[in-house]
Amino acid sequence: MMLDLCNFGGSTCDVNLPWSRDYPAQVALASTRLRADGAQRLTLVGASLGGTVASLSAAPARADAVVNLSGFGYGTMVTGPALAALTVPVLGAGSRNEGTESAQLEHEVSASVSPTKRFVWSDLGHG
Repeated sequence: MMLDLCNFGGSTCDVNLPWSRDYPAQVALASTRLRADGAQRLTLVGASLGGTVASLSAAPARADAVVNLSGFGYGTMVTGPALAALTVPVLGAGSRNEGTESAQLEHEVSASVSPTKRFVWSDLGHG
């Protein structure tokens, strides 16, 4: 499933709904639906803001793995504590062109308690 967060991409949502700005809650709702429809495994993949949301949503969504492509945080959403607590496989990637943000994401991935974790450097751009 590809998910557009409320008011991103092609989606529109009532901003007065309590979860309209709670991106991890939106991912958790989608994962609950996928599991109810028979999904056996769930890997969250996101780039930029999506990488941040994937990292923050992995535990509440009961994801089996998470891939964060240049998701360094967004506003008050910080990825470090969420990544550190994950026990599922974690893959992070960042560009050498992004400066200290990619180095921080590499550190956060390496600090994860997950036994299966990796960070990949790229010479390409963001996300």
